[in-house]
Amino acid sequence: MAEDPTGTWEWLLETADRFASVENDEPVLCHGDFHPLNALVDSDGHIGIVDWTDACVCDRHHDVGRSIAIFWFASLIAESAVERVGLRMLRDWLGRTHRAAYESRWGSALNDECLAWWQVVHLFRGWLQLGELAEGTVPDQESTTTERLPSDLRGRLLDRCLVLRTLVAP
Repeated sequence: MAEDPTGTWEWLLETADRFASVENDEPVLCHGDFHPLNALVDSDGHIGIVDWTDACVCDRHHDVGRSIAIFWFASLIAESAVERVGLRMLRDWLGRTHRAAYESRWGSALNDECLAWWQVVHLFRGWLQLGELAEGTVPDQESTTTERLPSDLRGRLLDRCLVLRTLVAP
């Protein structure tokens, strides 16, 4: 693993018992990569979810935390300046709306600390994946998405992890 100057990996390990255990909450089937591009809507408004390759049984905060992390991350890799600004302006609203819909459907509130912790997990995973790209250990690493990644993206992911870590009580 690449050198993590922020200690995020160690922090995740130290806090995992509090947040990653399905013993703390009712385990649910999580999609693992839930975001709008993996939801299909037909003409009658029925929604279908695709791309279940990362599915797992986990804490219910896992998928919502990932979605909120993706909403934050999306503006960093947008194709144009207009798209970047629009996504940056919408990301908090998207996160709140997604969370509210999940809580409404589930019938109970999600825990803020758990959501922050799961966002750190997913953003740190992105940091690791970018490290693999930089080291050349990933086959077929060239794509239109990777070509537009900002050069400081890994640092920005760790910075966001640090911000989210402050939302989790020691």
